Amino acid sequence: MLPDGTTMQLAVTRDVTGQKGAEASAIESEFRFHTLAEEAPLWIWLTDKAGKVKYANKAMLAWLGFQQHTAISREVWSTFVHVADQHLLAKIVQQAYENKAAYNIECRVRSCHTQEYEWFAFTTVPRHINGLFDGFVGTASNIDMQKRSVEALEFRVQQRTRELHEANAAHGGSIEAEGVPGQGALFKVILPA
Repeated sequence: MLPDGTTMQLAVTRDVTGQKGAEASAIESEFRFHTLAEEAPLWIWLTDKAGKVKYANKAMLAWLGFQQHTAISREVWSTFVHVADQHLLAKIVQQAYENKAAYNIECRVRSCHTQEYEWFAFTTVPRHINGLFDGFVGTASNIDMQKRSVEALEFRVQQRTRELHEANAAHGGSIEAEGVPGQGALFKVILPA
């Protein structure tokens, strides 16, 4: 109250337009990331610094047959990863956590739907918050068709090479492999004189 008995009201205003715009932009960015991660045809996941899965997208959950990422533990991989790949995977993941370093590995993972193993390429990099290690972000893509195609081609090359050796041996000739930089091995047929 003023000395003359009148009252004065003080109003303070602050322009929050920039703050509201930044909040809206952050919400939109989060929505875009979530949509992208959920709809991606590859696996995407986040772990904490102890290795606990904090997020897994629906492609990963569907392959493993889980409804929630909380069902994915380090132990669950012994059920899904091919026994021949488990030791190497465990070793590489352990080293990655100890060194807080990225890793790449290819291994076979069983589908909960078909019970068949398929090859996946895993790529994982460390996450940092305020400069401190806070776990990993990873992706995995199904490379089964490519791996099986390469295996079939290698088998066919071995088979054809064996046939050529046998045919040349029957005629008294031989085949020698010669390395050519950038080209791999080329075969030279040596015929009898």
